[in-house]
Amino acid sequence: MMHVFPPPGISLSLTRSLFFFFFFLFSSRLFTRFVSNSKWRKNGEKTTQKDALIVSSLDDSCAAKERMSDDEADENDEYLSQFVVAKVLEITQIPNKDNLKVIRVDAGGGGEDDVLSIVTNAKNVSEIGLLIAIARVGATLKDGTVIKKQLVGGEMSSGMVLDAPLLNWKSGSHGLAAILPSDETKPIWWKAGDKVPKSRPRSDGLAGNDDDTNGKKEEPVVDTMFARKLSKEEKKAALEAKRAARAAKKAGGDE
Repeated sequence: MMHVFPPPGISLSLTRSLFFFFFFLFSSRLFTRFVSNSKWRKNGEKTTQKDALIVSSLDDSCAAKERMSDDEADENDEYLSQFVVAKVLEITQIPNKDNLKVIRVDAGGGGEDDVLSIVTNAKNVSEIGLLIAIARVGATLKDGTVIKKQLVGGEMSSGMVLDAPLLNWKSGSHGLAAILPSDETKPIWWKAGDKVPKSRPRSDGLAGNDDDTNGKKEEPVVDTMFARKLSKEEKKAALEAKRAARAAKKAGGDE
């Protein structure tokens, strides 16, 4: 049987038109898919580049913060290096001057120049033997104040008693002397002439404070993680002893 092209009843021109129509339709679909894939790839590349920029920015930001933290820590160390731990030797109230007193302290150098007279109104400097943080003449406080030898309340003052905020400690009150533990039988203790710690130590001389314990240690060092906690009875007894000591101190002051 013989096949004839174009089929009977369909002209050659119509056949050509149909051929070109389907060819154009097929080509258009291929072109559209190609363009779509190209856009997707470009968008994907842009998204990848954007994500990379975000990650890079975050890394740079974290690194900058770490550098800033290190710089701040170095600045704080340099600032605290000006100050020293001193032992209270004498306390003399200044007449007609509310809350002002002259204290003689040993700054720990062993020479005559290391025994200083300082005028202060810190209420908690009330016992001989206390260890306190002081600034000697020439030290610069964080607000730019330079400590000078000068008359305060009619008495010559050769230094300044420091409180916790002046030492950048996270805890401690304004106007109260920064006191350090001195009991050499405890794991952590200081002596006259030592450097001031970076943060407020525990008053009982045990390990642990606001940030880190930057002071003297004796072996064995107590690990607070495994330290025995006081029972309710022991806490109650300690509180009662503290109240009794306050009452005895107050009675002695009244006499």
